[in-house]
Amino acid sequence: LVRIERESERMDRLVGELLTLSRLDAGVVGEVERVDTAELLAGIVDDARFEGGPSGVIVDFRPGVMPEVMANPELLHRAIENVVRNALRYSPSGGVLGIAAGQAGDTFLIRVNDEGPGVAEDELEAIFKPFHRGESQVASEGYGLGLAIAQRIIAAVNGKIWAKRGKPSGLVVCIELPVC
Repeated sequence: LVRIERESERMDRLVGELLTLSRLDAGVVGEVERVDTAELLAGIVDDARFEGGPSGVIVDFRPGVMPEVMANPELLHRAIENVVRNALRYSPSGGVLGIAAGQAGDTFLIRVNDEGPGVAEDELEAIFKPFHRGESQVASEGYGLGLAIAQRIIAAVNGKIWAKRGKPSGLVVCIELPVC
């Protein structure tokens, strides 16, 4: 019974992720409003520190000027949280997960970097496709939907998201959003 319950919860999460992805592909993004990025990121960083605590992952948050952006607050939270949780998942025990955010001209830039195994250069664009799971990735509970969902949420508010290899290792995911 415990296994059936666990698998039912897993299937429920998968169906929820698929519905979210389908709604975003159909252009359904809900109400857009001014979002306080300082408040939004403070909550995400607190959650990341809590989740990274047991494995000793240090979350190093470096905020700059934190402007307001136009977005659906719940969806934007989910997009950034997906990126941060992905970085936590691949961070080694005792590693550092870096989050830097701030205004850069007329955009708001968030940079999330981990010290994990990283992604091959030829897979950097593919990680934003649904169900893509890189060959070099460690086993995890994910479905390969988190970054695909994040990409669609960010695109819906005229933002950009991209990934690059970290130096010397890991992955860096950058999110750029227009400032109000």
